[in-house]
Amino acid sequence: MSALDNRGTASLLAGSQLFESFPVEALTELAAQAVQRTVRAKEVVFEKGMPGNEMFAIVQGRVKISASSEDGKEMIFAIFENGDFFGETALFDGQARSATCTALEDGLMIVIQRHSFIPFLEQNPSLAIHLLSLLSQRLRGADEQMEDIAFFPLGSRLARKLLGMAAEQGTSGMRVKIELNVSQHELASMVSASRESVNKQLAQWTRAGVVSLGQRLIVIEDCKQLHKIAKMNWLHT
Repeated sequence: MSALDNRGTASLLAGSQLFESFPVEALTELAAQAVQRTVRAKEVVFEKGMPGNEMFAIVQGRVKISASSEDGKEMIFAIFENGDFFGETALFDGQARSATCTALEDGLMIVIQRHSFIPFLEQNPSLAIHLLSLLSQRLRGADEQMEDIAFFPLGSRLARKLLGMAAEQGTSGMRVKIELNVSQHELASMVSASRESVNKQLAQWTRAGVVSLGQRLIVIEDCKQLHKIAKMNWLHT
């Protein structure tokens, strides 16, 4: 994959959710101070507990943000891909990383250092407000994820995740196709379950006609029923 020049870097930043609609001149200035980093599949970009001195924007590839328990169980908090940014939280408080980031495939990222980004925010307060809004959205998502684990059984958690993935892909209707950009293991980790448990649940739904499975594809055959399952909590199981 080819490295970006300064104009290409600024263009990528302009197309990201964080920097959209921001003045090109300001982004060009920030891009001039950024560096680029290539990663290989399974490479650890940063580990939980490391100093957080950088934020990242993905040019190409995918990464997962996760944490592992002492017995080795992994929980995936988010998966980011082309155009997404991540690692920004530690830039504000200067604290250690709260999770581990691992590349899921070969990729290229833009790296923005804290010493470049903080002055940029100070000069552009509207960006700081926008960033706070995006961080709040991510925090709400994390709260919802913890609520799912605490109050909903696996079937409901998996149903909610599939419906959320369908919404993210912009698909709707009674029959919905979801293109899977994650492995079965990663999908299981995102709902805090084992791969075997998720496969068993999907098999049950397949027999019941709720979903059908394809190559890196899940088709929701009965959205109405899946919505009902998604709302079932521990008190009703």
